[in-house]
Amino acid sequence: MEKRKTNRRVLTICGIVLALAALAGAFFGGIRYNKVQNEKKKPTVDTVALAEDLVSIAELATTEYTYSNTVKYDSHLDFYGYRIPFTTNSFVISYDGVVKAGVDLSKAQINLEGEMITITLPDARIISHEIDYDSIKAMDESYSFFNKITITDYSSFTRDQNSVMEKKALDSGLLEKAKENAVTVVESFVASSNPGFSVIVI
Repeated sequence: MEKRKTNRRVLTICGIVLALAALAGAFFGGIRYNKVQNEKKKPTVDTVALAEDLVSIAELATTEYTYSNTVKYDSHLDFYGYRIPFTTNSFVISYDGVVKAGVDLSKAQINLEGEMITITLPDARIISHEIDYDSIKAMDESYSFFNKITITDYSSFTRDQNSVMEKKALDSGLLEKAKENAVTVVESFVASSNPGFSVIVI
């Protein structure tokens, strides 16, 4: 009789142990399962593909400086370095142009830490400067009358004037504005294509 009671107690204890083991297994198994599922649900980002997307945009022109410029020219006859009196002819050239600035996205640096994407952009620079040659006009000061002219030596004309107007564009804060706009554009682009991530562009 005592044997039967002892056997029942042993069986009862074994049952309790097995039940506890099953509960523990289910508990830890559930934790592991949830962890795996959560890891699966975590957003992912391919930094190589992101870099390729940025490179595909190449040079991002974000700001432009549009201007109208007038330049006075004087021409005269001389004799071995001596200016001959009353031979000076002066006229004024007017023309329009645009200076564009932006950043080279192929030089952007991408860093991924957890769910934070940090993109470091290079400094902005002037990427193009175009003169509207159709807008060039000349005025003879003697008659105060504008005439449309044709410039044949474009290289000399632009070489002389581009540096002057680019300095004015830089003095106006062109590069600072271009960098600010590039940060805004890239941040919006990366955030929209990578939901679930925090994006910082500097």
